[in-house]
Amino acid sequence: MSAHNAPIYFDDKPRVDEVTFAVVPYDSFSGRVVANGVKAAVDGLLDRPIRNFSGHLVFINLPLPLGYGVTIDASDAGYLSPVHATFPSDHNPAAARRLMVPLTRLPSFPYAEATTLIRGVVVRDSGTATVPVSDASIWVAASANARFNTTSDERGAFALPLSRPAHGHPGPYTVTLHLEKGEANRQFDVEINEGKSHSFKEPIKLPGNNTPEFFDPNQP
Repeated sequence: MSAHNAPIYFDDKPRVDEVTFAVVPYDSFSGRVVANGVKAAVDGLLDRPIRNFSGHLVFINLPLPLGYGVTIDASDAGYLSPVHATFPSDHNPAAARRLMVPLTRLPSFPYAEATTLIRGVVVRDSGTATVPVSDASIWVAASANARFNTTSDERGAFALPLSRPAHGHPGPYTVTLHLEKGEANRQFDVEINEGKSHSFKEPIKLPGNNTPEFFDPNQP
């Protein structure tokens, strides 16, 4: 056995990686963590996160500025992207080392068959044509503690999933649909059938005063 040409030194103080923070992407409708198809990057840094078994995207050993800007791309998972967030979060400063990021489903998301949905398209009347309205906020407040939100995509299309409160009565029920983009906003009532997908017959104008009807959800 040949001797070593140089002595070998062992580090008595091995490096310990320190978690700076973890991005927790979750479905804003179901509340479940989206474990696959999500990427995250810290603005201005080349560091990439480590995905743990829970689906959290963990950043380690980052420098310690006052805060980080984070860009999340969840398009491969079927969610509107990119999503921008900051850590620490102004909305939840008590959640040490965790950045909770709600994700909004794309209109093309493969919903379960029995999901209650409102589908539509938001447009702006330019005088000579209608133009799709992207990034419009669309929501329904089903109760004081339950609000369902979505956002229109680049085509103006949206799909808003709803979940009826447990104390609701059987049969159709009425909800108020809200739409907003900048200073333009409007609302109107629609009748919903539980477990059905409802699609408007014509685009919703924002601003505007048209109240389009649904296609008959009982028709195939």
